[in-house]
Amino acid sequence: LFYDEDRTDFKRIDHAFFTGSVPPNYFSLAITFDKFPKDLWWKLESETDNVILEQRPPGWYNERFELMSIIEPMVVFGPSRSDEVNYRFTIGDSYPCDNDPTQTCGDGICCNYGKGSYQLYAGHPSKNQLLTEGGEYGLVDSLIITPPMIQKARQLEEGGTESVKNQRHFGWYDERFDLS
Repeated sequence: LFYDEDRTDFKRIDHAFFTGSVPPNYFSLAITFDKFPKDLWWKLESETDNVILEQRPPGWYNERFELMSIIEPMVVFGPSRSDEVNYRFTIGDSYPCDNDPTQTCGDGICCNYGKGSYQLYAGHPSKNQLLTEGGEYGLVDSLIITPPMIQKARQLEEGGTESVKNQRHFGWYDERFDLS
């Protein structure tokens, strides 16, 4: 991902992109859709500076995705970024409410209209580095993900050795970021 912390000709970066065939650092979002894929939307952004790295708005997926499973790769910043980057992953299910179409309702992707679900992985799902999963969330589910090199550095600064896997901040690991 391109990032230049020395640029001063703009105040906010609101999107990012990657060019190439294989992203160097990425998350994978595995989705199993319910019967209404057009209601699903998601976004991955830098919590640190609100850069939207990847997103799919409502309506992106059409009826051909009904009950289908897919994997979406999402590029994230690499180790060349000098500051501590946390990521916010948000997934939603939205449609006009039956009793008031001017309001927005949501029922997640599990349960009512199929057994939809999502899993967010560090790297490819075959590496089994699950960050979070869900499907039963109503209108929206959102969480912050802290990369493992930052988690480990914070642990070392605080003198702690307690595992961070049980906290709401989820980490991912790539052998390129090993601080041991």
